[in-house]
Amino acid sequence: KNNMGLIWSPYSNLLLYGETLDIEAAHRAGVRLAIGSDWVPTGTKSVLEEIKLAARYVDRTLTRDKSSRLNKIFTDEYLYKMMTENSAKMINHWGAASMLSGEAGVGQLAVGAMGSVIAVGIMSANPYTNLVRKATEREVNLVVVDGNPVYGNTNYLEQAGIAKDH
Repeated sequence: KNNMGLIWSPYSNLLLYGETLDIEAAHRAGVRLAIGSDWVPTGTKSVLEEIKLAARYVDRTLTRDKSSRLNKIFTDEYLYKMMTENSAKMINHWGAASMLSGEAGVGQLAVGAMGSVIAVGIMSANPYTNLVRKATEREVNLVVVDGNPVYGNTNYLEQAGIAKDH
């Protein structure tokens, strides 16, 4: 009712407390969920690692009524949106209204958006599964932040106009 959001950091929750957020209850209550990697001492080193743990968690955890696993609700597409769209919406940087602030389109590719993207190797035909379950830091070929290549495989960086000696 109050348009609240919640950032879920399953790794640190499970490590520190032996349990984690009841994501099914939050989902059913209409709470927007995003994924986070918490802090270095008890979290994963990146959201890419955190999403893999989240995927394993929903694969093995039963719904409250024990009729299925949580992955029936929290599909790879849903988990992907927890890293992109939902996070951007939680900080009011999604859609047309945010374009006026100068930080438009976080979490999306669109005209006028910030244009931040990672390109990873293809290991699954499903793009959501590819990123959520398959890609690790080894498969990251290119990172572009606000339209500027900042990290990546040499061939991609050269194609983007970044000299070989940088």
